Amino acid sequence: MKTEVYTMEINEVPLTAFARFFEATPAEKVKMVREARLFQSDPGGYALRAYYGAFRNALRRTHWKGSDLGTFGATLDDVIAEQKSAPKQEHYRDLGKAYVDYWNLYDEAAIFPVPDAEVEIAGLRLRVNAELGISFGGTDYALAVYLRAPKPTRLYRQSVQYLTQQARSGVWNPEWHAATYDVRRKVILPDLRIRPQDLRLALEGAAANFVQIWNSLDTQGADYA
Repeated sequence: MKTEVYTMEINEVPLTAFARFFEATPAEKVKMVREARLFQSDPGGYALRAYYGAFRNALRRTHWKGSDLGTFGATLDDVIAEQKSAPKQEHYRDLGKAYVDYWNLYDEAAIFPVPDAEVEIAGLRLRVNAELGISFGGTDYALAVYLRAPKPTRLYRQSVQYLTQQARSGVWNPEWHAATYDVRRKVILPDLRIRPQDLRLALEGAAANFVQIWNSLDTQGADYA
């Protein structure tokens, strides 16, 4: 008896998810594609599992909407209290302090909206979503916000830099400076020197690999848990 194979088309993949895929080991890549499928098939369920989801949502509701840092701090206290894991509470507390300490240095900083853009690599559509548009020190920044404990790798940074530059040449204001904001280490990371053509080829290979794993999981009847 022939088994019916369920197939799922690939929607847009978030930029930072693809950047993590680009830097990952082969085994990690399969896990990440499974997570991408879960995110697409059950975004609500995925959000409950996302380690930094509640922290990002607190920022989305407060500072990233243009409110002051005090509003974010008050909201974060409640979010921290809702976390059942003591280490997670500590992570959130440290991140919140680092975030507030950094932006307290720039009283003149002004928030502005950054629209999502789409970049296509080897047929894979990527959603370039700089989460924080902020102007200070005479520069307008479109920032990808990095919350993880390990430092962002060179491969991660190169992929985000290249792909956000592609977005800037399309939907975004070309005057905006696209960069990665490392919250824990209180720094907006400088641009790296890259060879655009070589990096483009490497990203195309990663995109093709992502699609191949996705389609193989369809063939295997992958679950999304």
